[in-house]
Amino acid sequence: MSNEADASVRTRSRARRIWTWILGVLAVLIVLVAGAAFWFLWTPSVDEPDLAADVGSGSVAVDGTARDYLAVTPDNLPDGAPLVIWYSGSGEDAAGARESTGYRFEELAVEDGFAVAYPEGYENTFNDCRAEGDYPSQTEDVDDVAFTLALIDQMAAEHGIDTDQVYVGGYSNGGHMAMRMAAEAPDAVAGVATVAATMPVEDNWDCAGPSGPVPAMFVTGTDDGVNPYEGGTIRAGGGDAGEAMSAVDGAAYWAGLNGATGPTETAVSDDVTELAWTGDAPVVLDTVDGGGHTVPNPNARAIRALGSTSDWDAPAAIVEFFGLA
Repeated sequence: MSNEADASVRTRSRARRIWTWILGVLAVLIVLVAGAAFWFLWTPSVDEPDLAADVGSGSVAVDGTARDYLAVTPDNLPDGAPLVIWYSGSGEDAAGARESTGYRFEELAVEDGFAVAYPEGYENTFNDCRAEGDYPSQTEDVDDVAFTLALIDQMAAEHGIDTDQVYVGGYSNGGHMAMRMAAEAPDAVAGVATVAATMPVEDNWDCAGPSGPVPAMFVTGTDDGVNPYEGGTIRAGGGDAGEAMSAVDGAAYWAGLNGATGPTETAVSDDVTELAWTGDAPVVLDTVDGGGHTVPNPNARAIRALGSTSDWDAPAAIVEFFGLA
């Protein structure tokens, strides 16, 4: 073999080794990236509990459009029972809201004798009061207050719930929707609770109220990367949903509206500290040390990309705050 041919063979062999090395590195990188994505985005499913309750769907007409919801009614639900309405976070449907709370609200409903309803958001979003939000429900000005009021009326007609004992709450976008109900329909709700949702600043609040005192509970994690505990820009779906107050300032704002005094501080668990303002319409802020943009509960874990999920039982604390336990 000539020297030129031998050199050509060596060059091709070296090129093959280089390409083999490059492809090997790329394969390793792909595996690592896929593994990291799986680690951040995977979460174990939660088995639905076998409860002495009916889980059914309902629908009401609002402005000529059918709006759907899921309702959980215990088999032994007494006439005149309370109702808890829980709004899902953006991108989450009613079934997802049941699972992300670990089905705790309905377990407690069977224990304590109340009904639970999970409204379906328009394209899995609710039209809350944030002026800078761009959810489909906001851009199309969907009337989620009217939807909620119609849902309450239907639950009263079909299940005999007491319309004076309706409590609303929600996670993230759903928590902001609960604040809207307290602001614009305070006579329709006996209490409000939010998880991973703090009060927007004045320039980012597009509702007329709050117009009256409503007992309010806020649950917020110190490591919430979406709705920051210390206040600042709310990151919604990768976008910007405007500015929010800090968790403490937002709770104090509601306490001022309610004429509640305080706060007093109490350690309620190893990782949860509570500030409480007392009065006829009390306000509570439960701070989850190290908690992410998640619903603390003992049964379900949120995806790791949203941060840590405490096993503290936030649904039970909310039900107790509402006076239903």
